[in-house]
Amino acid sequence: TPALQLEQQISTRSKTESIWVLILSNFTNSKLTCEQDELELYQQICKEHVTPGGTVLIKKHAGTAATFVTQLLQRLDHYNAEKLPDSLDCLPIEFLGQILTSCNIISVSSASALLSLLPAPNLIHALTAENIQAFFKPAYKNYMTLANEKILQQSKHTSPVLHHKPIKN
Repeated sequence: TPALQLEQQISTRSKTESIWVLILSNFTNSKLTCEQDELELYQQICKEHVTPGGTVLIKKHAGTAATFVTQLLQRLDHYNAEKLPDSLDCLPIEFLGQILTSCNIISVSSASALLSLLPAPNLIHALTAENIQAFFKPAYKNYMTLANEKILQQSKHTSPVLHHKPIKN
């Protein structure tokens, strides 16, 4: 299938270049933050976890607008940032086994708990208490902190960084 071929191409690329897959959430649509703060959150996460010049593949959330992804790509100008092709974007990340095993996976949501149970040796749960304090609406900071702690408890690992092994160019 075309989706499998694209996944194999990304897996092959990961042998010669550092690739991070950034899985977007829908914090803005959920009214937990505003669009500008969510964009800044992803910028900060990339700054913390991605080697400058590294490849960042954006895995958009089903509820994420194309304009949001375009703005994020423009902000990630220190990286080789690109959106995953639509044929892969519409599939749940759990279905992309070759990508899970060959790329660095950056998650900010409950997907981290599920992904920690799958073969994803370079999984990073990148949402931290500091991120929540900096980028979420005051009314939701306590909720998000508790939800994030629950995600970490439900994961196989309790560290905010799950299996993180930085891959250097």
